Amino acid sequence: MREPDFKGPFGRAWTLAHTSDVPDHTACLGSWLVNVPGAHPWWSHWLVSVIHLRDIPGVKPAFKKYPDAGFEFAIYSINPDKCPQPDPDDIANGFPLLTPVDVQEQFHGVSDRDAWRIAQSGIEAMVHGRISPDQDFRPMWNRLIVGTVSHFRQGKHAEH
Repeated sequence: MREPDFKGPFGRAWTLAHTSDVPDHTACLGSWLVNVPGAHPWWSHWLVSVIHLRDIPGVKPAFKKYPDAGFEFAIYSINPDKCPQPDPDDIANGFPLLTPVDVQEQFHGVSDRDAWRIAQSGIEAMVHGRISPDQDFRPMWNRLIVGTVSHFRQGKHAEH
């Protein structure tokens, strides 16, 4: 397995490559395989993604929690019984996901690039132990996403 793209004292994460020709997959701005041992007692891998919610020709319109929603950040637990060691370079068939979704936050008012950067900052927070990917942390994720989006809109997160 290749080296992770993100490492921290609590976990590691790999950026996933997208090569799908499936039209609705073009909405994906970024996705990551995240490993945070100890964040949940029975599994330690999550799929994290950020997508845009714009219309795509030939694809059913995205579900929006509110009319202006433009993006969705989501965290999904990977089923350890079906995939105990997910490989970030073997994603052709996807990963077997558990339900319900751990985190699903919609937001608006930023660019595609900034939506990607918001998701990436969430990845950094997970691997550094600042927040867990587990569903028990949904209220914290809501506050984190809302606050970070607000900072991006105000220009407080300039690229370096």
